[in-house]
Amino acid sequence: MHAILATRYPGVQVGLPNGVPPVAGGVRPPDGVAFGRSDVLAVHPAGTTSSGTIYLCGAGGRCSAVRALGSTGRVTVWGIAATGSGWRER
Repeated sequence: MHAILATRYPGVQVGLPNGVPPVAGGVRPPDGVAFGRSDVLAVHPAGTTSSGTIYLCGAGGRCSAVRALGSTGRVTVWGIAATGSGWRER
């Protein structure tokens, strides 16, 4: 995934820089992926998923959090600026 991301979106990396809090609080994922203990996103044909977040950050300091809600399969995207002004749903 990292190679495809770097090729299509230069400067964007999976991860959460120091000083930027996780979108829902809690423990900072060391690799930028937080999907339970196994960090695996599972998608079911009935429309449900495993719950979790993938953090993507660019060279300019802007970060996004792509969140999946397991019970509904709903995906939301949140953003935060380098100034740390707080996460906002996009």
